Amino acid sequence: RKRLARMCATSSLVLAWLLYAAITQEAYRVVHCVSIADAGGKARRWLRDELSAECDTPTHGRVFVVAIAVLVLVGALLPLGLFALMRRARGTIRALIAGEAKSNATAADRAARLRARAYRFLYDRYAPHAYYWEVCIMARKAALVTVLSLVPAEEGRMRVWIGLGVLQLQLVAQLVVRPYRTALQNRLDTLSLTAQFVSLFVGQAIGLGIVAPSDEGGVDTNSTD
Repeated sequence: RKRLARMCATSSLVLAWLLYAAITQEAYRVVHCVSIADAGGKARRWLRDELSAECDTPTHGRVFVVAIAVLVLVGALLPLGLFALMRRARGTIRALIAGEAKSNATAADRAARLRARAYRFLYDRYAPHAYYWEVCIMARKAALVTVLSLVPAEEGRMRVWIGLGVLQLQLVAQLVVRPYRTALQNRLDTLSLTAQFVSLFVGQAIGLGIVAPSDEGGVDTNSTD
């Protein structure tokens, strides 16, 4: 029975981890309303992503409460809870990552290792000093989802600036912490973040007219018109 309960808890945790960004984004869609005036000039609020659904109705009110609960429990408390869980067991996790085994392990030590293995997918890729890094990645996803959900599409440039800030923070943290086990993994992640940052930056520069696309489809850095 204990094994079955542990398997169910692990499966639920894996599912929540996999769907974290999607769940958070869908919850934001329910809470974000916009005001639109009708033919008589009276302003009414509608869901931004579903203009056929009116806000401020009893049905929307019930869904709104559920969405807020999801944002609190999943969006905020899930990463914090995972961090607290891993920090509490950091000694055991570091030993598992390093492949260390105690020859005189007690029953409590064996139980702690068994519990830590249940969520090994969260820290197995990382070095012992950065066992918590998956929580940082979840925080980055939450920040980007929040920007896309709350900043209007009309404020595209603001979206990009905030996205650049989030990516820059993550890139600096990656270079300082170097969380992965091997140098190759760290280089690949650094290159991935750098490519995302450069792509957004060049797109923003084109939008601001700092650079202009050339006739061949490249970027003409000599044009400032």
